[in-house]
Amino acid sequence: MSRNYQHRLMLCILLTATALAGCSPQSGGPSVWLDQPLDGRTFPMGPVTILAHAADVDGLQSIEFRVDGAPVGEVAVDAERFGEAGIEWLPPGPGTYSLEVVALDAAGGRGSSARVTIIVADASLLALTTPTPTPWTPVKVTGVTCGPGVTVKVDFEVTSPSGVVSVEVFSTYTATDESKLTFTAPYPLTVKDTLWLDEGEPDSVNRPHLVGVKAILLGQSMPVFGYE
Repeated sequence: MSRNYQHRLMLCILLTATALAGCSPQSGGPSVWLDQPLDGRTFPMGPVTILAHAADVDGLQSIEFRVDGAPVGEVAVDAERFGEAGIEWLPPGPGTYSLEVVALDAAGGRGSSARVTIIVADASLLALTTPTPTPWTPVKVTGVTCGPGVTVKVDFEVTSPSGVVSVEVFSTYTATDESKLTFTAPYPLTVKDTLWLDEGEPDSVNRPHLVGVKAILLGQSMPVFGYE
């Protein structure tokens, strides 16, 4: 085999590998968070509300709900970036259950799942236990007001015992760089403030725009969200 032929063969292999790499999927699928119930909670026998939200730059199709690995519901989520969904699940009896959610993007691709474990107890056992305190809500949207033109005023409150690193507001229609606050040490434990969204131009579709607040808390690897 001549050196010139070997060189042409190697170049062909490299070009083929490059083309195949360019056609491979680049996205890991939608990110999803299980908002309710919190991990480790104990519930009386009865319906349990499961709430989740998801995000994907390519758009969302649906959020799937599973219990102990078995599907118990799927809710369509027609959203361009952010979406949320919820179901009511009736446990078959007392016990420990693993709740799981996974989101599908607009093309049907699945992302990584989010899981919590809960306990469902009968009434006699719950009567002997200490009542569970109200869950801590780190992010709250306290007000949404339409401003001049296509601007939106978003009031919010973020609390964290470790500190608040940054706060950003967004809508499902658009968001701007001016809608973010960033803090440095010593980080505030509570942030009550207002940020504005400028949606640029009116939406051509008559639909509500979901407004949310994303907060990065010190010591937490994942952001936390609040919606209105």
